[in-house]
Amino acid sequence: MDNAKLAQLYGQAVIDPSTRLSRLYAQALLTDETLTPVVLSELYAQCICLQHPNVADLYAQALVDPHPVPWMAEEVVTAAYCWRVDRTDGVTFGFTSHDRDVTFDDVTYEAATGFTPTAVDTSDSLSVDNLDVDGVLCSDRITEEELAGGVYDFARVTIYLVNWQNVSAPKLILRRGTIGRIRYGKTGFTAEIRGLTEAYQQKAGAVYQKTCRATLGDAKCGVNLASYTTTGTVTAVYSDTQFATDVVADAGFYDYGTIIWTSGANLHTTSETKTFAADGTIEVYLPTIWHPQVGDTFTIVAGCDRNYSTCINRFNNRLNFRGEPMVPGNDYLASYPVKGGSDVVAAGDDASRG
Repeated sequence: MDNAKLAQLYGQAVIDPSTRLSRLYAQALLTDETLTPVVLSELYAQCICLQHPNVADLYAQALVDPHPVPWMAEEVVTAAYCWRVDRTDGVTFGFTSHDRDVTFDDVTYEAATGFTPTAVDTSDSLSVDNLDVDGVLCSDRITEEELAGGVYDFARVTIYLVNWQNVSAPKLILRRGTIGRIRYGKTGFTAEIRGLTEAYQQKAGAVYQKTCRATLGDAKCGVNLASYTTTGTVTAVYSDTQFATDVVADAGFYDYGTIIWTSGANLHTTSETKTFAADGTIEVYLPTIWHPQVGDTFTIVAGCDRNYSTCINRFNNRLNFRGEPMVPGNDYLASYPVKGGSDVVAAGDDASRG
């Protein structure tokens, strides 16, 4: 845009800062290749909302300021997507859509990894922005075992658009977030990347409830898990969810507990216990990643159903119970007087009542 046109628009804004002129400014600015969409949208919104001559100063400044990412204003743009993945265990990986490796900020973004961005969902509200990334399972980087084992759960992801010919040039950060749901098969996977607003979807604070809000063994609970942990060995396998062991304990003692596999194909993975029988038979909620074998060893930690009676009878931890077992529930609220009946509806230790 030449100086004469700039001066004309500036003069009109000072004299008549109307909505009509704001549209003219927006149209003129949209034809200027040195402005980013972010700057344009901000200026246009201010011009519409403020209706003030000072808006002209913002337009004039934007027209003469250099492009924040100069290489994107060039006729030929050498751009590449780069994904940085920071796992919760401290391991960092980098992947790029370019056909050669790209290195910046002490991270090498590897090419030919099969990463492809798919549907992008972005909004201007507090709803969660999502992006799906398709990938190919790679034996030396991303494996089926790692995905199934949960090592990528809640990993932090940053997506850049960079100039692969000059990685020191300014970069565009397209998205920050965490890895959500992962779907995978024999040859590939699709990972959902959730935006930063995902944190605002989580419940904050505590509510009154009959069951305990603490997790067994955490700081609020205070139970020493070492006293409720033992080791075991698989003695027979019935399915991927049920197997016999040499663990000796009362029936139900390890219900809702956790199994950490210490040998075999499932080494370092975990399983959540559904039921524990007196003869040592264990049933888990989800199939193990790999079929268990006789002789596989594990460590098993007792579980808790979060009921008040369990807290007292099994763990002797009444003082740290983080629930309100005597609070009436929905059954009580919906009850009505009956001649000769009881007015106690939601009493007892059964969390399903009320």
